[in-house]
Amino acid sequence: MTKNPNSNEKNKPEPKEEFGAISEADQEPEKPLLHLHLGKILQTRGKLEEALSAYKRAQDLDPSDPEIYYAIGLLLEEMGNPESTFYIEKAIELTGSITGGGAKRKGE
Repeated sequence: MTKNPNSNEKNKPEPKEEFGAISEADQEPEKPLLHLHLGKILQTRGKLEEALSAYKRAQDLDPSDPEIYYAIGLLLEEMGNPESTFYIEKAIELTGSITGGGAKRKGE
């Protein structure tokens, strides 16, 4: 397991939050935002490979959500993977900016 050297103990979700997110993602596997949320929790806890899997599942379910691409890009950057640039650029392409410049998710 790879530890996130930049994480702050105070910002880590409680284990019960992680369990709840896993449970929700298992119960409703077709909801990309649940997998995105799970990925963020896992990333914060230093479970980077598991976070990447959750993000990739979210991407499979909604390949047009820029927030998913951005999350993958930041995670890959944290992991030292040069593919991070592709994902961040894709997020920018989908939104026009990296801060969510008006893009809407499915269902919004």
